[in-house]
Amino acid sequence: MSLAACNKKDEASKPTEPVNLPSPTATAATPTPSPTPAATPAADVSPTKDNIATLLAHAVEGTRDIRFGNLQLDGALISATDKSGATVVELYWESLVQQPLTYTVLVHAVNDKGDILAEADHPQDASAKTAKAVEIWKDPIHLSAEQLKGARAVAIGLYHPGSDMLKADKGRRDWNNVRLWIPLPSNP
Repeated sequence: MSLAACNKKDEASKPTEPVNLPSPTATAATPTPSPTPAATPAADVSPTKDNIATLLAHAVEGTRDIRFGNLQLDGALISATDKSGATVVELYWESLVQQPLTYTVLVHAVNDKGDILAEADHPQDASAKTAKAVEIWKDPIHLSAEQLKGARAVAIGLYHPGSDMLKADKGRRDWNNVRLWIPLPSNP
């Protein structure tokens, strides 16, 4: 999910017809009913440190609070499968300063030696939106069983194509600290 999608308001909750407002002469004796806010689905709520703290308590070991320049991976979660049977790696990113989101997220399925078995690089945010300081978003990565065949980890990083690659400040890393390894659960 892109940052833009994470922050998008529910278009269905907007009225389709003009709303009749009370006349300025209305008195306290004729109370005006308050509009009932539309329920916001949990998926449309922008993540914050407060509402993801419990979720990230279950983050993959070695993926909490990893800095890549002025961006931070708050944590990564792995779910066994989605509806299509793919493994989902959810990255929770935070912008540490106000900045445009112009990097590409490097995603490699790797074996024990770090050899690339599959790639799933994608734009950090296709709209290149400017993120506010401390803004958090979820970046789900769907990897098929075929892409993960023989993989022991998903290695991630951030880069501008043909240009700089940000270094991770801690965790299991390779490529001169550019790729952060997210270990996959052992297959039975």
